[in-house]
Amino acid sequence: MLHYEDLQIGDARTAGDYEMREEEIIAFAQQWDPQPWHVDPEAAARSPMQGIMASSCHTYAVAARLLNRRSAVACRNMLPDRRFVADCLRESFTELTAAAAAKAEAASARRG
Repeated sequence: MLHYEDLQIGDARTAGDYEMREEEIIAFAQQWDPQPWHVDPEAAARSPMQGIMASSCHTYAVAARLLNRRSAVACRNMLPDRRFVADCLRESFTELTAAAAAKAEAASARRG
């Protein structure tokens, strides 16, 4: 895992390439963002972009997928202490087990 404090000003990293094809742009937009400049080549040609352009929702989805392929970046100071998390989970499990046992005991007492 890469940590923010390991990065230097000017460092560059790439998440990879992805080519968006017009058919894919139109199909995505028809379902999620059916604006004329995303779904209609003729209307898009008259727009300021002068052609089909991908929805911001689509570009974000692609960016999220590309970034997901990379190793995570985190701040060491913001990562939870593993022992603390383990203790919380253990305590929660113990409390849930005790509550379930008490509920089962109460139900048994009512029946019997």
